[in-house]
Amino acid sequence: ATGHGESIMRMALGTRILLDAAGGANGITIEQAVHDGLESMRARVGGHGGIIAVLPDGSFAIDFSTERMAWGLATVAEQGEGSLSQSEQLVGGGTMQVGIDAPPKE
Repeated sequence: ATGHGESIMRMALGTRILLDAAGGANGITIEQAVHDGLESMRARVGGHGGIIAVLPDGSFAIDFSTERMAWGLATVAEQGEGSLSQSEQLVGGGTMQVGIDAPPKE
């Protein structure tokens, strides 16, 4: 997590997102957990920030509530859920993508 540090800490934002996404029983995807966490932080404490969340199964989400956020993501071959448009192939397999103005498009 990056952004307004005090808000992120007050909300225990990373923990909330991972618990929501790992719970799975609620039907919440990692993408929805990240979006909901950022929105909850904005509504409750007025904070803004960004998240790159990765679950043990390789699924990931990148989202932010700031004007922009630099981010990067690399995956191994055939790992992770999510679509990386305009990604680059890595030596040995996998992909890498970076951005600054928008999260990866699915």
